[in-house]
Amino acid sequence: GGNRGVLFGGGSPTAADVMDYHTISTIGSSADFGDLPTATRNLGCGQCSSRTRGFAICGDVPGPTIHDNIILFTFASLGSAVDSGFDIGTDRRITTALSNETRGIVAGGYEPENNVIEYISLQTVGAGADFGDLSAGNRYFGYGSASTTRGLIAGGILSAVTNSIEYITISTTGNAADFGDIAVGDGRLLAAAANSTRSILASGGQDSYSNVIEYVTIATLGNSVDFGDIDGTDRRDGSGTSSPTRAVFSCGYNGSFQNKQDYVEIMTLGNSKDFGDAAGSTVFRNGGCSNGHGGL
Repeated sequence: GGNRGVLFGGGSPTAADVMDYHTISTIGSSADFGDLPTATRNLGCGQCSSRTRGFAICGDVPGPTIHDNIILFTFASLGSAVDSGFDIGTDRRITTALSNETRGIVAGGYEPENNVIEYISLQTVGAGADFGDLSAGNRYFGYGSASTTRGLIAGGILSAVTNSIEYITISTTGNAADFGDIAVGDGRLLAAAANSTRSILASGGQDSYSNVIEYVTIATLGNSVDFGDIDGTDRRDGSGTSSPTRAVFSCGYNGSFQNKQDYVEIMTLGNSKDFGDAAGSTVFRNGGCSNGHGGL
């Protein structure tokens, strides 16, 4: 599987156009990748990418001016991202994003709060199409992760912070269904990241900050189970990247904007360890994806 994670955009609180990358198997700070075509924050929370290309969908610029742009870049080369010329269909920010190799999903979002799920083809790239609705209602700040067949939307805000987890079958269309609950941690997460078997839900908090890391087995239904703790800076509203073996949680907010990165080995249990810093990204609500996440 792929081994490169890319972080992009975010707020501090103004919008950023910076893109960083890291090699997930190697401990160390990230390096410059390129730039977004325009500064963007409040991006989709979760990984939307194929093995060759990463996608930044929706978001806003200060004001806020909310958009539904589909922006893309190529993992193998360094350089700036480009606007695809297509839109997802619904202007929104702070959405949930996830994908497998062929289909990208955007769910929920804010201003107005909505329960809309839309999808795009990652291979051909075109305008978004209707997929269905979230089962629990309007949700934003949810975090997405996926196996090759199933996508999860975890946590977020449904008028108040929610610990619910919903799932969809990525290759079909239809409404999301209940998966279970985040058992201990707050539903306002730091990040989610996955391999093909297990989704890791990291830290989070609303007014206070939790260091809890939990996991679910994607192929089954049920509540999350304790994994370990963030062994560093408790925070929320960051991004996750992953390879088949390792998850990296980047950036976030805990009263100040963060460039911290932590990692865990996905198939073991235990506390996170320091990975390095996001060299160009002291931000929150940034995007992040990799060419080796669980949907690929």
